[in-house]
Amino acid sequence: MIFERVNYKNYDIAIRVQNEIFPGEDATLAILASIDRALFNKNSKLFKSISNIRYYLVKVDNNYIGITGLYSLKKYRQDAWLG
Repeated sequence: MIFERVNYKNYDIAIRVQNEIFPGEDATLAILASIDRALFNKNSKLFKSISNIRYYLVKVDNNYIGITGLYSLKKYRQDAWLG
């Protein structure tokens, strides 16, 4: 099992995998924000309570089988959440 950080080269795969696994939840904006937080914050007021966010694709035998996110809130900087 390999965890591959979502970046500009694989974000489209991340969005597709996320939508397949969680069809009722669209995390597109959060996934894009995790790639370049400074650029996203410059153009959006969303996610202003989140201090850090990273998404990772889960890969087994060259097949993407999942996605996970790790983030922390400004209010609770000492804590982190895995989604």
